[in-house]
Parts: sequence; structure tokens; C-alpha cells
Amino acid sequence: MKKLICMGVAWATLGCVKQTDTAPQAVAALENAWSFSLELKVETESTGLGEANAVELKELGRVNSSIEGTVMEGPLRINRDGTESWRLRFQSVTRGEGVSHPLQGHAVETRRFAAGPLLSLQQTEYAAALGHFSALDPFAALLFLTPPSKGDTRSQIAWPFRLDSGRKSHHFANLLWERVPGESPLVFQYKGDLSAKAQDRAWQAKAHGVGQLSGEIEMGKNGEILVHRFRVDRNFDWHFQSQNVDVRQHHVLRG
Repeated sequence: MKKLICMGVAWATLGCVKQTDTAPQAVAALENAWSFSLELKVETESTGLGEANAVELKELGRVNSSIEGTVMEGPLRINRDGTESWRLRFQSVTRGEGVSHPLQGHAVETRRFAAGPLLSLQQTEYAAALGHFSALDPFAALLFLTPPSKGDTRSQIAWPFRLDSGRKSHHFANLLWERVPGESPLVFQYKGDLSAKAQDRAWQAKAHGVGQLSGEIEMGKNGEILVHRFRVDRNFDWHFQSQNVDVRQHHVLRG
């Protein structure tokens, strides 16, 4: 049963980027850097298991951790369709009382059009054994969230997540924006319902997810983002067809 829950949790993990020496290189650019702090909670419940296995599954699927550090974005390559693939590297990551976190030094690959939102989050399979990184995929997507154009009050955010060819998900939300009056710097608040679909072909499992995104972004006079605070609250309902087991995970990510 341990192997089952590790797949259920770890398939939404972050991992190491795969280098491609033969790909054309992106135009040289300054690296972007963000400081971050995260609080992650995951609760797991199951039906269709014996009582002893259900208790064990619940314990294995429970996460309560605080993480902080710095993430760097550097150019990787320009793709044939005009999108850019960038390396998102976790420069320094700690937990608790300054203890180094296993995420430190690892990276993922992101794909997007220049200055656009995240189109995909890839090359994550190498971190499946690094520990409890479930529910961190929204963090990578929210790094690229910006308020809509002047006069607009709605926008969309979506991010495909891929662990490998058989384990992937897609997340989507319509966001409603509101500018906080009289604030300096500019403050924009947003919220919206989140939906997701996921599959794990190796375990013959599928999942549906629902939840909410909310947060606020402080912007400087030149349009740069000063601070982004967010909360992601979502449920994943997994059904493992071969074992006729249902697993629900509740993720809360604040940062």
C-alpha cells in the first residue's frame, strides 16, 4: 500500500530539468529571481480499503510543512512554435530552523510565449523520490500571473502538469479581479474557482479536482510585481480502477 500512496502523492511533484545540448539557445537575458515562502498542508482519505491499510494510507498521505527560499529563472531554448522553454531553478530552499530542503538545487522546465503565462510545466519526473512535494505545481504557475489589461476585470489561468507520458494533469480557473482603491503601491485582488483533471495510466487511475484560487498582487510604478500573496485550496478525488479504491486528497497551499 505504501507504493500506491507514494504514486498518488508524488505524481504532482517538482523535479530536475533535462538539459538539451542540441537545442537552439534562447537569446541571452538577465535571470529573474523571486524570494518565496510557502505553507503546504495535505490530508488524505480513502474508501474501499481494510481498516488497517486505510489508517496507514492516511498517515502516508499527510503533509504539513513550511518552505522558504529563492527561485531563479534563466533562458533555456526557443522552440519551433515560437514559445520559450525556461529553466526554473530552486537556488536555496530551507524548512524549519534553516534546515536545507531536498528541493534545493533542483529545477523544472516551463514553456510560455515571451512575457506570457505558463503554458506547461515539464521535466518533473526526476524528483519523484525527493519527498513530499505534492500540491506545489500551483506555485510555479502563479509566478507568471499578472493583473489583466487596464479596464478588464477577468482573466484566465491554466497550467498543464506532466510527470511523464502516463501521468499528467490540467488545471484551469477563471479569475475575477478588483483593484483596491486608494492604495499605493497598486494592489489588485483576485479569486476564482479551480478545476482539474488528472490521470495515471500506470495505476489505471483518474482524478477530478475542484477548489479555489485567491490572492493579491502589489505592483510598483513601473509595472513590476513587488509582492504576490496567494492561497490555493483544492480537492482531488482519485479512483484506482484495478483495485476499486477511491482516494481523496485535500491540498492547501499558501505563499
